Amino acid sequence: MRRFRWSLAFLIGVVVIGAGASSVLAGSHATKATYWNNVIAPSQVPGPDPVHYLDTATWKFTGLAPLYGAVEVDLNFHANVQSMWDGGGSGYPVTLSVNVTGNGTSTFTVTLANPWRPHVAFSNDAQGYGHDAFGSLKLPTSLWRYTNSLTVKVRSQSSNTITSFDGNALLIGYVTASF
Repeated sequence: MRRFRWSLAFLIGVVVIGAGASSVLAGSHATKATYWNNVIAPSQVPGPDPVHYLDTATWKFTGLAPLYGAVEVDLNFHANVQSMWDGGGSGYPVTLSVNVTGNGTSTFTVTLANPWRPHVAFSNDAQGYGHDAFGSLKLPTSLWRYTNSLTVKVRSQSSNTITSFDGNALLIGYVTASF
C-alpha cells in the first residue's frame, strides 16, 4: 500500500510540474513579436549637381508619424561614386560627414562601401559599372522619437572622389513590431 501511495504522489507531482512547464512555455511562445521593415522617402532631395570634397547635399523628411511606433530607425545611402580622374574610375568608396537635425542635432561619419573590383582610377566605361556605393547609419532614438521632420546634410570627406545622389539616394528604413 505504501508503494502505491508513493507511486500516486510521484505521478501527481509529474503531472503538476508538466502542467506548469507547459503553461510557461505556452506563455512565452504567445509573446513573440512580428517585425516589419518599412521605408520613408524624402520630401525634399538635393539638386543633380555632384558633391565634391567638402561640398554638401541636403535631404528633408516630413510626415514622420509612422516612426512613433518604430523600434529602430536607420538612414540608408546609395550613391554614384567616381574618381576625380578622366573617365571616373570604379570601385571607390566615399566617407561622408552626416549632420542630422530632428529632436536636436547630431553629427556622424559613414563610409559608403563600393565592392566593385578591380579598383581603377581611370575608366573607359561609359555605362557606369563599378560606381555604386552603399552604406547605412543607425540613428539614436532621442533624435527621431516624436519629431515631425528630419533634415539630413551630408558633406564629402573624400578628396579623390566625385559623388552623385539620385532621388532615392537616401531613404529612412525603420522597423515596427507587433506582439
